Parts: sequence; structure tokens; C-alpha cells
Amino acid sequence: MGLTMTLRELTDRIEEKTAVLGVIGLGYVGLPVAAIFAEAGYQVIGVDVKADRVETINAGSSPIEGNEPGLPNLDNMSKFYIKPVQIFDILR
Repeated sequence: MGLTMTLRELTDRIEEKTAVLGVIGLGYVGLPVAAIFAEAGYQVIGVDVKADRVETINAGSSPIEGNEPGLPNLDNMSKFYIKPVQIFDILR
């Protein structure tokens, strides 16, 4: 399939949870958003320009200091279907 789709196709993917969601920025806003979508059953690709932040998340730790409400424990990233990366091209 190309880079375009109909509104109906997009709606179907969202309803069936087959849509792959991209979150740009995995800080105080982006990481909890990505985690909530992943917890709901979507595959999420999180992108951040900070390599150390991506490494921290990939290691199962949160780069966010303190207790962030709604942010699940990240020690099992595969459970949450979040794939943190540093390369924006993956969102195409």
C-alpha cells in the first residue's frame, strides 16, 4: 500500500488496532502518550533525537525523573509494543 489511504481505511485500522502510531519526542509528554497507546494494544514507534533517552527506554528504564502518573513500568518494553528509535525515517 502507498503512503495514502482513505478515511475509511484509516478508521478501520484504528478500530482494529492495526494502525501503527508514531510519537515524536519521548519526554514528559511523548513517553506517557506512547505508553498509553501501547497499553491499549497499538504498535507504537517512538522517536527522539536524544540517543541517551532512547537507550534508557530500550534498557527498560524511564528517562523521566519522579513518578509520572499513567506511565507503566518500562522493564518489559516488548509487552507494550513500543519501539524507541532515533531515526525519523522509520515513520514513513
